[in-house]
Order: sequence, then C-alpha cells, then structure tokens
Amino acid sequence: ICVNNEIAAFTIGEPLTKDTFIIHVEKAFTTIHGAYNIINQQFIENEAADFTYVNREEDMGIENLRNAKLSYQPDILLEKYNARLKN
Repeated sequence: ICVNNEIAAFTIGEPLTKDTFIIHVEKAFTTIHGAYNIINQQFIENEAADFTYVNREEDMGIENLRNAKLSYQPDILLEKYNARLKN
C-alpha cells in the first residue's frame, strides 16, 4: 500500500495447502491510521480470496499481536508448546 508515493504497508504470504494461505510478514506504519487494516483486507481480497483459511502464524506471546490476531475472530486457534530434553 502506498501513500503519497511512499510505502505505507506491505505483506508477504503464500499458499500453504490447497485450502490454506499463510501470511509470513505484515508491516505498516502505525502513524498511518488504518494501514494494517487495509493491507490485511486488500491482500486477502486480491491474493487469497480462493482459500478457505488464512494462517496468520503465531503471536509469540506478544499481547498486542495476539489481540490484533484475535480481533479477526479465527475459526481455529492452535496451542503451541516448546519442549526441551533434559540431560
């Protein structure tokens, strides 16, 4: 997304399976109101409209990121765990 010929937001994603599209990166200037909303809406509409699911990857425990992702009302929310083998 460009504003005044300057990049305001961008995203990178790709098909993961026949029904799932994955978003790897989504960045926007927070000083531009609505930049995250519009890049999300436009990218999905133009690049992933034929997919049933959009995987927005994990939130890494970052509260603001988690809240933003939950605001899209996900159909599925997978729990992730880390494990470490003890010696």
